[in-house]
Amino acid sequence: MTADEITLYLREFAAKHDLVAKAISGCWKCVENLLEEGEADAKILRGPGVENLAVFFKKHFLVFEHEAYETPFISTQIILYVKDDENPDFAQQFPLGIYDYETYPDGELRDDWFVLYPPIN
Repeated sequence: MTADEITLYLREFAAKHDLVAKAISGCWKCVENLLEEGEADAKILRGPGVENLAVFFKKHFLVFEHEAYETPFISTQIILYVKDDENPDFAQQFPLGIYDYETYPDGELRDDWFVLYPPIN
């Protein structure tokens, strides 16, 4: 199998299992949970205004060998950032958080996690 064939297969897998949409949905669910449960985290999210938050797909990657996990998985990363209409590309360079949606080779959810970065003052 060539690198192009592997890439095509992984793209088809991601589309078949709707990984980007599931990851974006999971990211927003984490934001909602933090707003409801986490006092310090909610403050970070409310600082720029929740209505000013946006997400974008960053990447998929295949982890086929890992020191702690026997089963390979595919990770889909979503970036949470504060919209800046005047400098849209600039805003994406300074993420507010990152969400990772991990799936087994059969497309089932393996794990997900969200890291919220503290604001830079």
